[in-house]
Amino acid sequence: NDPNSVDGTPLTEVGNRVNEVAQDLDDEALYQFDVDAATKAAIEGLLATSGDKYAQYFDDRAYEEYIQYNSGSYSGIGVEIVQMGQYVFVANVYDGTPAAEAGVKPGDVFVSIDGVQQQWDTDSVLSALKREVGENVNVVWLRPTEESLTAYVNELSYLQSQAEASGGSGDSSKLTISTQLVGDQLSTQMVYSNLTIPNISSSMIGNVGYIKLDSFNSEAAGDVEDAVNSLSSQGAQGLILDLRDNGGGYVDQAVDIVSLFVEDGDVLQLKSRSSTKTTKVTGNKITDLPLVVLVNENSASASEIVTAALKDNGRATIVGTTTFGKGTVQDIVGLSYGGGIKFTIAEYLSPNGNTINGVGITPDVVVQAQDGFELGSGEDDVQLDQALQVMYQKIG
Repeated sequence: NDPNSVDGTPLTEVGNRVNEVAQDLDDEALYQFDVDAATKAAIEGLLATSGDKYAQYFDDRAYEEYIQYNSGSYSGIGVEIVQMGQYVFVANVYDGTPAAEAGVKPGDVFVSIDGVQQQWDTDSVLSALKREVGENVNVVWLRPTEESLTAYVNELSYLQSQAEASGGSGDSSKLTISTQLVGDQLSTQMVYSNLTIPNISSSMIGNVGYIKLDSFNSEAAGDVEDAVNSLSSQGAQGLILDLRDNGGGYVDQAVDIVSLFVEDGDVLQLKSRSSTKTTKVTGNKITDLPLVVLVNENSASASEIVTAALKDNGRATIVGTTTFGKGTVQDIVGLSYGGGIKFTIAEYLSPNGNTINGVGITPDVVVQAQDGFELGSGEDDVQLDQALQVMYQKIG
C-alpha cells in the first residue's frame, strides 16, 4: 500500500477535492460556510475515517487547555470535565481549588454559567468559563440523584453500543437520550485562579514508603524522584508505587520513572509504521529498595509501560487487577493556523515483546477491590493491604 494515500487516493488529492468544493461555494453559494466550523468538521471527518479511536482535533482553546494541563499547571476553577450525551459532567475536582472549596463534586452537571442556561457541550463550557485570573465565575450545578444517573448512564451505554454495532462512532454528544437527570441544584461563586494540578502524594506507612501518582504529566518523573528521596531519608525499607486510576501521559516520563529503579535494561519496544525500536533506561537509577507496583483496570498507557518494564526486568512485584490495555502511543502536533491534532503513531510492547494493546498486564498477585470502593475515599483498601503484605515478605 502507498503510505501517502488514503484508500489508494494520494493525500494531496483529498486536499484538492475539499478545495474544489470550498471554491465552488465561495464563488456561487447563496449560503456561505464558516471557515472555523468547516475546518473543524473536515479535520474531524478525516480523523474519523482513519479508524484511530484516539485521534482528536483541538481548536485553539482546547489545545491550550491540553498543553497547560499536561504541564502540571493551568488557570481555571479546578475541575476536569467530560461530555456524556447532552450533559457536561464534572469528572474530577482537584483538592484545594476554588471548585473544591465551593463544594463541587464529581458527577455534578453544568446548568448555568454567569446566568446563561443553554445546551452545554465541552467547548461552550470552556469558552464560558474562560476569563482573567482573579475574576469571579458563577456556576449553577445539578447534582443528579443516584436513580436518575444510573438510568441515564444505562441508556447512554445502550445507545452507544447500538451506534457502534451499526458502524457509527458511538460519539455520545451526537446521541439523543430520552432520560432526563433530576436532583438538587447547587449555586456557586468561584474565583478564576492560577492552579497547580495535584499529581502526586507520598507518605510513610510504618517502614514502607507509599507513592500515589495520578498522571504522567511533564513533571511526573521529577516528582517521583523527589518522593523516593524523601521517603528514603525517612527510613523507608521498601516502596509501593500506586498507579491505580492513572490513565497515562508522556512516554518520556514513563521511561524516566523506570530508570529511577532499573540500572540497566529495556523499557519498551516501540513499533511504528516503518520500524521497531527498543528504548533503554537512562542510567539515572537512584534506589535499590524493594518495590511493589499497584495497578487496576484504569491503569493505562504510560502506567502500563512502567508496570510492564518493572515486571519484565524483575524489579517489582505487581499487585491489583489486569490493566486497561492501551498499548498505543499518541503524538500531538500544533497546526500553523492554530489548534492541534492528536493521533496514534506507534504501538508499544513490553521489554520481553509481550503485547499490551487490548490485553493489558496481569499482576503477579491478583486482588479485586471491594464493590463500590473509590480511591482516596478513606474506606478499607484491600489492594493496598495486599501490597503491604507482599512488601513485608520482601523486607522481612
